[in-house]
Amino acid sequence: MCYYAGGSNDVDKRMKVHAEGKGSKYVYKKGFRKLLRVKGCKDKSDACKCEY
Repeated sequence: MCYYAGGSNDVDKRMKVHAEGKGSKYVYKKGFRKLLRVKGCKDKSDACKCEY
């Protein structure tokens, strides 16, 4: 099983793009099944730290 982490300010839109096989090369090659977790962050810097 493979996991992918990413950041977005519009999760619903991002999941739709992933479900269409777009949005990232990783998702295009590996596929997308379901969203496991969403975590709110205070700003982009905080989101990048969480993604790492």
